[in-house]
Amino acid sequence: MIYHFVLPGTLLALALAAREWMPPYQRGSIRIRSLVAAGAPFAAGVAIPVLLFAAGFALADALPAVINGVFVAPFRRLAFANMRPPASFWVLAAVPLVILLRPRPDPSHRRWKLAGAVVALLLIAVLWLAGAESFPHRFVWQSLRGLIPPVAAMAAAVMVWPRARGWLSGGTTRFVLLATVTAFASLIQFPFSAPIYFLYVAPLLLLSLIALVQGIGRTPPPLSAATLGFYGAFAVLLVNPGAMVGMGFRAESNHPNVRLELPRGGLRIKPDDAALYGVLIPELISRAGNGGIWAGPDAPEVYFLGGFKNRTRALFDFLGNGAAEGSTVSPNSNVALFLRSLEGVTAIVINGNPNFSPPLPAELIDSLRARFPEGRSVERFELRWRR
Repeated sequence: MIYHFVLPGTLLALALAAREWMPPYQRGSIRIRSLVAAGAPFAAGVAIPVLLFAAGFALADALPAVINGVFVAPFRRLAFANMRPPASFWVLAAVPLVILLRPRPDPSHRRWKLAGAVVALLLIAVLWLAGAESFPHRFVWQSLRGLIPPVAAMAAAVMVWPRARGWLSGGTTRFVLLATVTAFASLIQFPFSAPIYFLYVAPLLLLSLIALVQGIGRTPPPLSAATLGFYGAFAVLLVNPGAMVGMGFRAESNHPNVRLELPRGGLRIKPDDAALYGVLIPELISRAGNGGIWAGPDAPEVYFLGGFKNRTRALFDFLGNGAAEGSTVSPNSNVALFLRSLEGVTAIVINGNPNFSPPLPAELIDSLRARFPEGRSVERFELRWRR
């Protein structure tokens, strides 16, 4: 976590602080005026829409719910919905990339054309292996995923030593700006660092690497072209068409899918899921009648597919704050209040294998079965209703 999400921002912040102590020095008043002049329009552009947005919720007496939903509840993801990023030693996977793109004293020499052709053939072989085997596929992924901290470190070094030799005119500015944006955009992967979230920041990282190579200007063009073509082909041929299940670990073709034949369906999903919801939803609608339902933990799709109101107003139950949200509270926060809030509910769906939230305690399940004595199991769900 520290390597991927703390180190880049820390290095950039330290570099900016170091720049403040470097000549030429300016009087404090001049620097403050410059900061206000540059920051005031930005601050106003942020504050005005936020205040207008908050005013509408304040008029509806819903501002506490907004504050909880934006600033408080998301912290529960640290406990219930998290995934660690790759171990820091995977940065070693970037060594071949660094060797290919490192500056040379004679980047225009014609021998690099032959070298580029040889590298292209080798990368085609790597691409084939990445499509067939797990380790080469993962190695290619990690060659980029671990590069953001080193790129941020290089940007910090450039900020501290802006007159470093070997850079083309304007190259340092483009590189530092892109690297800084990339470092902070990478925080979108925290705290659930699934490979798919890296795709949000991967284009920015590639732009930063291009700015670095172009800024120094001494990487042989054939090697740059072969490298860029390799990663482009990897993304188009092995990442984009594949299923999310194995993303980042292996090339996996899309799973078979069928149309979900429900009034509120229409999506193409896995055959097993289509069969599951094709049985569960019609019977739930029949058993619920004109009453309401409760489904959980972590079963928001049941409300939508059945056309029922989500009584908790939460997609995942761990986000419940223990206070009434709509007409039902989180079962994991206050069991007694949760049971009392089920007035008007005629059917429930218990998810025995929630994605993120903890399963219901056995005592609570027994209480629900006593209150809703009729029931049946539909794979991971338990459908229960009153007589």
